[in-house]
Amino acid sequence: GVYSGALGGVIFLFVISMRIFLDFAGYSYIAIGISRIIGIRIPQNFNAPYLSTSIIDFWNRWHISLSNWVRDYLFIPLGGSRVHFLRNIVNLMISMAVIGLWHGFGARFFVWGLLQGLGLSINHAFRRLTKGRISKGKTKFQSLVSWTITMLFVSCSWIFFFYDPGKALSIIGSIVFGTLPPEASNYIRILLNGVLP
Repeated sequence: GVYSGALGGVIFLFVISMRIFLDFAGYSYIAIGISRIIGIRIPQNFNAPYLSTSIIDFWNRWHISLSNWVRDYLFIPLGGSRVHFLRNIVNLMISMAVIGLWHGFGARFFVWGLLQGLGLSINHAFRRLTKGRISKGKTKFQSLVSWTITMLFVSCSWIFFFYDPGKALSIIGSIVFGTLPPEASNYIRILLNGVLP
């Protein structure tokens, strides 16, 4: 069926990515709107994160209030980026693991947080190796490639947010080989039935 092959895998990644964005951004926009009605201005919490062209860019746009809080009260007190590069990586991994556990206490949130730390670490290492040359002067094609890689990483990592690590790896493997498991296909049907007529 349409939800079981390679197309199903693409649809699945799109659906879970939109679900998490609409869940988190939705309540933020509601809070911002209600606050403005009573004359209070709340800072923007999501700044088009799915237009990001790197994981660093993504975390500058996604759940900004949480990211800033963890940066100010955990990452910087640990030494931030002022320390040796390897220690900086450790600080990133600890900070992102805490962000993962902030969403819920369990293996899936912890692993999801570690994945974000790993993505950020690789992104920082790449910038260090290229001395930021590529990120500063990207062509349109390079931006498209960067966006595609970023969205693939972000979308695949959301699977770990929703499923236990073993099941998440199984689903990713099935997406790669175009054999989406029944539970993922059912997930797509349930969500799309609530959106499409």
